Order: sequence, then structure tokens, then C-alpha cells
Amino acid sequence: MGSFSYLASILISVLYLLISSLYIALFYTDRRIYHSIARPLVFVNIAIHFSSFVYAGITEGGIPLTTTFQVIAFLTLIVTCIYVFIEPKFDAKSLGAFVFPLIFLLNLISIFGSRLIPVELDILKTPLFGFHIISSVIGYSAFVYSMVLGIMYLYLFHSIKKKRLTAAYDRLPPLLTLEKMNGISQIGGLIFLTIGIATGATMAHIEWKKIPLADPKILLTGIIVLIYLLNVVLKFGLKWSGKRMAYMAVVGFCLLIVVFVGVNFILPTLHKFS
Repeated sequence: MGSFSYLASILISVLYLLISSLYIALFYTDRRIYHSIARPLVFVNIAIHFSSFVYAGITEGGIPLTTTFQVIAFLTLIVTCIYVFIEPKFDAKSLGAFVFPLIFLLNLISIFGSRLIPVELDILKTPLFGFHIISSVIGYSAFVYSMVLGIMYLYLFHSIKKKRLTAAYDRLPPLLTLEKMNGISQIGGLIFLTIGIATGATMAHIEWKKIPLADPKILLTGIIVLIYLLNVVLKFGLKWSGKRMAYMAVVGFCLLIVVFVGVNFILPTLHKFS
């Protein structure tokens, strides 16, 4: 990573920290001034982040998403872009207090791996790889929201059950809204991650002349897809409760972290890129 991209990543993290602080302050005080500052900063950070991504692509001569840390950085950009549309759609300003601290932490993690040398494979410079990785990251981003919404749902559900209705109760979306958003997130995640898997299988066949289904990362990713698919089927087919869906969203995300980060550094895998 060049000095420009590195400095940009530092600035992006600082802005995410500021945005997180403003949304947390908004959540606890309900003062609109915090939102009027935070919302424009989100757009500023998207512009800086996207410009840094384009610059890295130009300097590297390809799509700059061949290391786990690059993908994590891009994930934070996609999650932020999704937030821009979700907040007004569901009038869910409180979501920012949960989402942006996580985005900040993920972006901070990405900085520590910014000096890693990108993987050099010809197929990683093709449009097919771009389609594969972008679809996969959008799917991961949807599952990030599913996890956050699941935590919000469980927090609100248990607060109501125990009759501990703090000021936060008035600022969180209703349980039904959280449940609906969670369902949409999981369906969206399944669609995009399935597209990512399909294009990845095509790449594997081109590069290795086979699809290594026993590879730890590929195998575990398939299991995660099955878990979310089962969750959606049980919810919409057998009317599973929102609480169970929320718990499954959190469990699914924990497994996703294991696959997304842990496998690349612990288990032997052909899928060393991203």
C-alpha cells in the first residue's frame, strides 16, 4: 500500500470513530444536532474510501481485493453504503450506534494488514474475479447487518420481557421492524453470497481444473450458506419466531468470522486470496 492509501486509511478510521461517537451520542440523548453532523460525514467518508480504493486499483494494476485485510476494508465501505439507504428507508437512526462502532473496529483491523503483498495470479485481474469478490462482500455485508439487527432484537425483546424499559426503548425500531429487516438482510446475503460462490466455482475450474469442495474455506462457506438458508426457510416456511432468527443470525456471523479470517491464517487452504 502506498503512502497516500495508508494515510487515507488512517483518515477513514478517524472519521469512522467520529461518526460512531456522534451516533452513540444521538442514541443516548436523542439530540438531532448529532445526526445533522454525522450524516454528512458518512458521505464524506464514503467519498474518501471509494477514492482510496480506486487509487489502489490503479497503482496495483488490478482489483485491490486479493488479501483478507483489503477485503475487510472494502467490506466496511459496502456496509457504510448500505447504511445510507437503510437509515431513511426504515427511519432507523438508532442503527448507527450499533453499526458504526463495528465498522470502525473492522477498518482499524484492515490497517494492520495494509503492508501485506497482494497475491499475484492472472485470474485475479479478470472481471470474473471482480464479480466474485464484490458479490461475496455484499453478501457478507448483509450478514453483518443481520447480526447487528439480531443483537438489537434480542436486547429489545429481553428488555420488554423483563419490563426494563429504558430511554433506549423509545429509540429502537419496533420488534416487528427489526424482524423484517433481519429477514431482508439474510435473504439478500444468501442471494449475493450464492452468486459469489457460483463465480468462485467457475474461477476454481479455470485455475485448478477442478472445484476443491474439501478445501476448509470452501467447505465452511458452504456450511454457512446452509445455516442461513435453513434459518430463512424455518422463518418464512414454518413461522419461526424472530427471537430464534436473531440467535441464528449471531451464530451464523460468528462462524462467518471464523471462515473469513481464521481459516486463512490457521488451516491450509487453496483459497489464500481474499
